[in-house]
Amino acid sequence: MCLKIYELIQPLTEFNGAEIVRIRIMGHAHRPTLQIMAERPDCTMDLKLCETLSREYSLVLDVDDVIPSEYVLEVSSPGIDRPLTRLKDFKNWAGFEAVIELNEKLNGRRRFKGIIGAPHCIDKEKNIYHIIINDGEADYEIPFENIKDAKLTLSDALLEATKNGEALHGISCDDLDAEEKSELYLEVEGPIEKAPKQRQKLKKIEDIEETVEIEGI
Repeated sequence: MCLKIYELIQPLTEFNGAEIVRIRIMGHAHRPTLQIMAERPDCTMDLKLCETLSREYSLVLDVDDVIPSEYVLEVSSPGIDRPLTRLKDFKNWAGFEAVIELNEKLNGRRRFKGIIGAPHCIDKEKNIYHIIINDGEADYEIPFENIKDAKLTLSDALLEATKNGEALHGISCDDLDAEEKSELYLEVEGPIEKAPKQRQKLKKIEDIEETVEIEGI
């Protein structure tokens, strides 16, 4: 479902001069939450753009009836301590601290925290890339396709690199609410639809979570 949503909203996003960072569906199947993170190529986002994307996303999703039930649409910027979903994210934020969670264990671990390096190509024909992360004791080489989730950690170095937050988010480094203010966020109620009869017969609604992988370097 996330892939179909990506295909629908990508042209709208690009038309408005922005890029999709992450699409995630989570929550309960009878009323899921659709989270869409977007930003301009220079990592900026403002309220006007956020409102425009939210409005246009809602329209196209309702017309195509991608989510056949009531849902909540959340459109936001990635924030300072952003998720790293694309190869270009690791390239842009190389040298900063991040937390990486893996699909499969590497050296007996699924979670790494340390300084990340830019992605490097292992096989150009197969488009295989690895990410380096240093946890303070050793370098670990992680296949990009094995990364389940990755996110920058909020630090003085990160805030300083973004000119105290002002260049990208208009926030001062010494603002105690910098992390919260760095993420623009809008929530829109989706249409209320009657669930299909076969779904109404289910005794239990399972929690769901789905995330689309965004390509790009």
